[in-house]
Amino acid sequence: MRSMKLDHLKKSEVLKEVNKKCNAMTATHKMKLCSRCGYINGMVKKVSMKITHEYGSLLLDECHNAVAGKKDVKGSINVPPELDSKTIYSLFMRMTDEDCELLYLNDRPEKFLVTCIPVPPMAICPSVLLDGVKSEENDITVRLKWIIEANLSLQEEISNGSHPSKTLACHYFYEFLSYSRLVEFSPGCIS
Repeated sequence: MRSMKLDHLKKSEVLKEVNKKCNAMTATHKMKLCSRCGYINGMVKKVSMKITHEYGSLLLDECHNAVAGKKDVKGSINVPPELDSKTIYSLFMRMTDEDCELLYLNDRPEKFLVTCIPVPPMAICPSVLLDGVKSEENDITVRLKWIIEANLSLQEEISNGSHPSKTLACHYFYEFLSYSRLVEFSPGCIS
């Protein structure tokens, strides 16, 4: 992939071969471990608003054997675990540059995740007219305030000792709505 002599079509063929080999490994439903970090490699599926990770039938069989007599646990074993943003970010950070080249990525994969939002200075953020009345806060500032408040409330709940997994789904949903409002907003229209 580093070779300048390879044209785009040849690099695309190499990428297709890599994808075919990876899909063949996960299609066998065998448990594969990463040679560097020991993480279980399985099929990764994008479901609406979340990413799931299916380990394969071998691990599921082990779990079913372990809880054979417990009826209340059986239903939750078949549900694949969700990968949260922190886990995905740490997995992306551990990817080597060689893996990124094989996947034909121009840059590191963790740079594709939004980790910080640039805030424009107040001189660039003019006041907005809402219903004929001049408002001192513009739409971008209001949306950024929502995101900051959601992050602060999550940090407060974690510092108070409450288990974050109870409210994490609600916070992820709220963060998703806040970010989508920030990205696709119409100036002057607060929804």
